[in-house]
This record gives sequence, structure tokens and C-alpha cells, in this order.
Amino acid sequence: MLYDIALGIRILDLTSDKTALFAAIMLRHDCVHRNGFDKNGNELSVFTRSFVQQTADLIRALVENIERAVRQVDRAAHLQPSPIHQTNERFIERP
Repeated sequence: MLYDIALGIRILDLTSDKTALFAAIMLRHDCVHRNGFDKNGNELSVFTRSFVQQTADLIRALVENIERAVRQVDRAAHLQPSPIHQTNERFIERP
């Protein structure tokens, strides 16, 4: 919503597989907060090496597409890159 309001970019339109993205988001809670178990205490077997790699690839591609879209908006609006991304004595880059 924020990207859409500020830049006119609908980021969900930039993903190649919305279904897989939303499935990963829904499973994230069980993985992070329940250590791989669902709310009923059943261990989830979906978190395989392949699932994690496919999800990482999906997220990486989405981030790259968002960055590309933001650069296009910047170029179209004749904007300079944000000073926060420039290294000088006034701004400190964060890791």
C-alpha cells in the first residue's frame, strides 16, 4: 500500500507467484514463533531445503523487481538518489 500511495507501484503485481508468496507468509508465523509447529502442535514438514531455497529465490526476485520499479519512477520524475544512500560526513550508511 505504501509503495502504491507514494510511488504508484503495486508491489504484488511485481511477484511471479502470488500464491507461493502468500503461502510462505502464512507459514512464516509457524516457523518463527512456533519453531516449525502449527497451532495444534503438529510438526510442519514443508520447511525443506528446497522450500526455503524456492522461497528465498521468490523474495529475491520480488525485491529486485521493486528496486527496478523504484529506479524507473526516480528516472521518470528526474529525481536524484536519496542522500541517505550517499556516503558523506552528514550521512552514515547502516549495514
